Amino acid sequence: MKKLSYETSTLIKYLKDCADSGKDATFEEMSRLLKGNVQYKFRNNLYRALGIVRRDYQMLFVSIPNEGYRPLLADVAKSVTTKRQKRIQSETNHWEVELSTIDTTKLDEKEFKSYMTASLKLGVQAFILTEDVNEKLELQGQKTRSTGLEYAKHAIRELIDVK
Repeated sequence: MKKLSYETSTLIKYLKDCADSGKDATFEEMSRLLKGNVQYKFRNNLYRALGIVRRDYQMLFVSIPNEGYRPLLADVAKSVTTKRQKRIQSETNHWEVELSTIDTTKLDEKEFKSYMTASLKLGVQAFILTEDVNEKLELQGQKTRSTGLEYAKHAIRELIDVK
């Protein structure tokens, strides 16, 4: 494994401290710690540090334009996830309407396959975003805190049972 630079290590420590205390990680403070502008000179170090704290410490941060990053706490993360799911559901519905306007009788074989693939993908996406499926997945997640593969197998079995 590649050794982390001083800048990246410093940012990781600062981000972890911010997440633990619930404080925002400001560009101003990060720039002060690194003695240089974190948005320009140390931007790659910041992105790497954000990725490492997400991957290794399960700490998520959202961008605050022109200020820095805010740690996502568990209750906020659920709220953000719900909002994103609603936005995706809305977009999925919009794409389904667009697809439904296509006259499939005028498509050649290749275009028809492409149309069917897109249509099926949207159908699966819409199905996954339904509340019944989300509730079953959440319950399954609470029952089973095991490996990712085992969890995925259980989730798929539960999805098959959704009526």
